[in-house]
Amino acid sequence: MPDFQYVEDKEFQLSERVESLRIEGARLYDGTGAPAVADSIVIVQGELIEWAGPADDAPLAGPDDLVLDAAGMSIMPGFIDSHVHLCAEHQRPARFDPMFIDHSELALRVLGNTQQALEAGVTTVIDCGGREYVTMTVRDAINAGIVQGARVLTTGPGITITGGHFNWFAIEADSDTELRKAARTLVKQRADHIKLFGTGGGLTMTSNPARAQYSVEEFQIVIDEAERGGITVTTHVHGTPGIRNAIAAGIHRLEHCQFFNEDGGISFDEDIVRQIVDKRIPVSLGMARRWRTDSSIEEHLTPRQLKQRAIRDERMDVLRRFRTMGVQLIASTDAGMTSTPFNDLPNLMRFLVDSIGMGIPEVIHSVTGRAAAAVRQGDRLGAIQPGKAADLRLVHGDPEVDTSALSAVAQVIRAGVVAGGPTAANGRRGAS
Repeated sequence: MPDFQYVEDKEFQLSERVESLRIEGARLYDGTGAPAVADSIVIVQGELIEWAGPADDAPLAGPDDLVLDAAGMSIMPGFIDSHVHLCAEHQRPARFDPMFIDHSELALRVLGNTQQALEAGVTTVIDCGGREYVTMTVRDAINAGIVQGARVLTTGPGITITGGHFNWFAIEADSDTELRKAARTLVKQRADHIKLFGTGGGLTMTSNPARAQYSVEEFQIVIDEAERGGITVTTHVHGTPGIRNAIAAGIHRLEHCQFFNEDGGISFDEDIVRQIVDKRIPVSLGMARRWRTDSSIEEHLTPRQLKQRAIRDERMDVLRRFRTMGVQLIASTDAGMTSTPFNDLPNLMRFLVDSIGMGIPEVIHSVTGRAAAAVRQGDRLGAIQPGKAADLRLVHGDPEVDTSALSAVAQVIRAGVVAGGPTAANGRRGAS
């Protein structure tokens, strides 16, 4: 048996990296969708995973390993929320209006939103439209280690038609030339991806959620320019014409995808869904709290959004049919919108398990391995595998026994940096 030496008077401070960390005894959900490993060991070296798997197969602890006893816990990759709006204020108008504060204050609020996500074990957020290029400034500060927060992948502003959905957080583009210039500008500004608003939305009363904002050819202009710059395009689409155009153009990812019709209802189209499945296009749900709770949020909703609450059951039926037909679903929250905070992803995951029957390995995969692959980050994020980033989330209990364990965060590590939790209490040095 290895001779373990307990470390005394060792306290972990925010943003401290443990060069050699060994996490023992947790139930392992590795982010691939595979069944859990009941008794695991995960070894972290610096920023990366060095080894992960059943405890019986693990190498012995070295003298410099800090060993964390995680018995009774579950370990999983840090979550990825694939649809957030970091510049938005989910309690608006109660606290502030993001359009009427200066950039410095907004950047601090954006940083605070990433930190709220990180505290919940959401180690990466994918921003889908914000004010000018504020999110990029925060992204770069986090990447440089100046401040701590969830990793940010961002579009900066999105692209929409004049007066179209989310126009206050977007570049308005109405012609081929304007679309090409908008896409090239976002590539120039080092966007991680491009968000194109392919239909109207519930928040923007001058837009039409059921109708396409761009043609197939216009979608293709943005996609071609993004691919030339080495990034992907995702699109906000509610109505069937916008979904159809996006698929025909070769879109990389779909957001919402609800099949709204002109009457304000839902008209599910199996032929289109088969195309989504055949082309392996992921669907990121962007599912704000208004779609899954009766909490008092009416003051934050537009008249159109209030009307949409009446078709929540129909939307859930769409998700069940998506799952049955084999659509690659990604759980994402639309955080920043309609009373949805940035730590809400575990609540959405529990809701999807209860409402459409997703299994725990499946729903974890949707916010880890699948989410990473959808933004071409699967080589470094989204799974507890050797060589990938040490983004880890320890929770008390087993979510397959009680889904509330998804929210019971014990420890968060991002890229090998301890972001919070009681690591020191259980840490000890190992000697072989």
